[in-house]
Amino acid sequence: MRRTNVLLRLCVILVLCVAAVGCGCNKDPNEKYRAADKNTLFVAPDLTAVCTVIDSLDKEYYDAEELRAFIDSEIQKYNYSIPAEAVSLVDLSVDGTTAKVILKYMSAEHYTGFNQETLFVGTIKEAMEAGYDFATTFYKYENLSEAALADAVYNVANYVVIMEPTTDMAINVPGTIKFIGADVEEIDKATAQVKANCRSYIIYE
Repeated sequence: MRRTNVLLRLCVILVLCVAAVGCGCNKDPNEKYRAADKNTLFVAPDLTAVCTVIDSLDKEYYDAEELRAFIDSEIQKYNYSIPAEAVSLVDLSVDGTTAKVILKYMSAEHYTGFNQETLFVGTIKEAMEAGYDFATTFYKYENLSEAALADAVYNVANYVVIMEPTTDMAINVPGTIKFIGADVEEIDKATAQVKANCRSYIIYE
């Protein structure tokens, strides 16, 4: 009787494992990037980044294949100059006159190098050592009340995203946002909106 119970438990465990594997196989890890309905930068826990960019497309000049060929060429030139596989194309789709391009960057530095836009992702301590002065007004994210700079940067082990994009951009972080700088708008606990041509600060833990 005891042996039968052991075998039964093993069978149940095997069924659950197979079911879990099956569910995992059906999950698309890039679905959240494809689902973005606005320009969005996704920061991963390992500080790699994926950016979804949505833009109008002149169909007389580009079709999907021409656009893909152009992006592949730019990526190849950049990676060859490093040399490393620092930037990669995750997905590209065209719907009418709207193109959605998803690129992965192995670091914020490579995002900056490829796009010629300021992006820093790291700890507050690392940002200070890199020369960022945090010259902005900070707000507590939980209630959007103004916060002293000393309070915002007190925990130098917290992470900060510093970005100065050429277009409005949502930023999704792998944690909880604690403070934001001026010109940053609240979306949810892990996502905030930054404005084009403004240096924006998002501090998270």
